[in-house]
Amino acid sequence: MLNHTNQIKISIEINGREYIIEQYHGCEFMTTAKEVKEDTKYLILGGGAIGLSSAKELMQRGKVLVVDIDEKKVNTLIDQGIEAVVGDAGDESLLSELISPEIKAVLILTNDVEVNKRAVEIVKKIRSDVYVVCRVDLLRMRDVEEIGADLVIVPSLVVAEKIFESIERREKESVAEELINTLKSIKGKFGIVLHDNPDPDAIGAGMALLEIAESLGIQADILYGGAIGVNGNRAFVNVLNLSMKHLSEVDITEYESLATVDFQPSMNTSLPSDAPVSIVIDHHEPTGVEAEFVDVRPEVGATSSILTSYLMELDIDISKETATALLYGIATDTHLFRMKVSQLDFDAVSYLMPNVDYVLISEIYNQIVSTETMDALATAIQSRKIKGPWLISTVGVVGDRNAISQAADYLINLEGILTVVVFGIVGDKIYVSARTKDTRVNMAELMENIFSKDMGGSAGGHAMSAGATIPLGLFAELKLEDKEELLKLVEEVIISKLTSFVGEGVKEE
Repeated sequence: MLNHTNQIKISIEINGREYIIEQYHGCEFMTTAKEVKEDTKYLILGGGAIGLSSAKELMQRGKVLVVDIDEKKVNTLIDQGIEAVVGDAGDESLLSELISPEIKAVLILTNDVEVNKRAVEIVKKIRSDVYVVCRVDLLRMRDVEEIGADLVIVPSLVVAEKIFESIERREKESVAEELINTLKSIKGKFGIVLHDNPDPDAIGAGMALLEIAESLGIQADILYGGAIGVNGNRAFVNVLNLSMKHLSEVDITEYESLATVDFQPSMNTSLPSDAPVSIVIDHHEPTGVEAEFVDVRPEVGATSSILTSYLMELDIDISKETATALLYGIATDTHLFRMKVSQLDFDAVSYLMPNVDYVLISEIYNQIVSTETMDALATAIQSRKIKGPWLISTVGVVGDRNAISQAADYLINLEGILTVVVFGIVGDKIYVSARTKDTRVNMAELMENIFSKDMGGSAGGHAMSAGATIPLGLFAELKLEDKEELLKLVEEVIISKLTSFVGEGVKEE
């Protein structure tokens, strides 16, 4: 019971419950005779629409008490089973009585901003540790944050955010529905094409699209070019027991329609240029590709995240193997969430985690590294040349191009290094892998400008992770036994091109 001097008390009964109407300093407030503040967990100042909605939600967590200066609002709240009293949200004496040690949070939600500001100051004065939510307008948002509000609510912004979320959700649903409509138009065989030398992101995304297609009764195959070279990638395919077909082993004309996953038709592929591509799903920079369905989102960290968003919107059940593949694909392409991660990537991971087989993940990660990869890494370490935060190196002549990207992934972790470029010769091509932690550098643009435009190669990737392929061209005229001289000449040209961008004076460490 609240005890104040000079107060008038009247006991009445409403809906079978006994209440006390008290007048204190000219302000009336109503409460139960036996229950005033005992066990109250949440105190809400302001019983309008926002206060009412908040009270109904919080009642599921604990006892709620609402304070409002309008007696009619208080009676309405009581009629709906909500504990309420009449009182001024800016009355320090009243708040001192109501804010007990049991209070977890105070929500200040009146429509008077000045009263709300004063209430924040009073509440924090009474209990500095209590969590305070305050309603204000946009102009005074910072003022209320500075005086101690833990969460500031601007109703106009909340409404705008809800509208944006609704539109965004609808657009996502529309994209997923558009994909389904495109797939439903396919009457014959459907091919899901991964880029050459597919990585876990491409494989996981391909598996997800396969499950979506099969859920519609469409006969589909996962196709790829190049080789699955990295030990981890081979283990990934073996552990998950994936069934994929090499492009060289199929007649592409047997497929009525094709989808390119984790690449666009003009990028890193053995797929014929006239292949019937109707679906393109990718997270690399757009190349202006045209198809019946195109979803290219360079702001997303992994194509597997885009495919997961379809599964979320379409509510399609997937196998543990596919969920595991998608999660592994997202983790590897974002470098364990350290490079280029979007909200969609985190949402996808949250969605996938309950269905992931962590035993399979452990088996994939625990695979043995090949001798060739270790030799390539040793060569890259020994051959490194450093200028400031830049490191340029070579793995020499190797049989597995993936050893180059693995060396780049390792060297970017060296102390003081922000940007790494590693190259090597595989067959009749030069492969370059680049990594950066420097937000001022766009590796995709750098690879494109230096190796694609200047040297007649092809390049692609992201701002922080990119690669290039360059034909040996005139270098190929050297005899096979001159491979050391070949490597030296290639190294000189590559370093010359890079130092023209980085600056002169690249030196051996």
